[in-house]
Amino acid sequence: MGSIKRWTPAENKIIRACGSISESMTRLPERTEHAIKAARKRLRVGLPYHHWTKAENNRLRKHSHEPLSKLARRFKNRTSDAVRTQRALVIGPVRSLWKTTELTKLKKLYPSATRNELLLAFPNRSWHAIEHQAEHFGWRRAGRLYTSPNELRHAVRARAQEDGIPLCQLGAQTGCGGYSQDRQSKKVDLNKIARAVEFFGGRLVIDWQDE
Repeated sequence: MGSIKRWTPAENKIIRACGSISESMTRLPERTEHAIKAARKRLRVGLPYHHWTKAENNRLRKHSHEPLSKLARRFKNRTSDAVRTQRALVIGPVRSLWKTTELTKLKKLYPSATRNELLLAFPNRSWHAIEHQAEHFGWRRAGRLYTSPNELRHAVRARAQEDGIPLCQLGAQTGCGGYSQDRQSKKVDLNKIARAVEFFGGRLVIDWQDE
């Protein structure tokens, strides 16, 4: 009994590139029509495309940190290749899974460390990846205490620089004009500072600790 010849990556590429079975048979003369039909079905070539639903994409985001083999089992009507491709489209390419030691370290540092400290602690991770993991596990960052409004304005400028947003653009989008750019004025405008903080996804809270 002859052994079954495995399909090579080059052959799979040809199957995907061919628009019909007859074209595939011409380019792959060593394969039978039955084998080519089976390969097209396996690779979902020529099959109607089913758009990903909102519920599927939400499920994909929730479990995107899982290994592909485990993640694909959550989508019975999707191939592993389809899940990998959609994951890259929805959340971007997954470079590597987080190790247990990394997660332990992140859990300890995330609440109190600054953004720059976290990026230095995880040089192979983007800020988006760090935030995504923390959000998945429900870890929150502790609020920072600032001693003066000028220090708050400085923090807004620093955050804009980290995110690559020009201060003039920040002023235009928040309606604050050149307030964040003005380094000389000591005038305090907590409303403008609050709008800038909200622009970056934060919230300015004043907590009077009356004794």
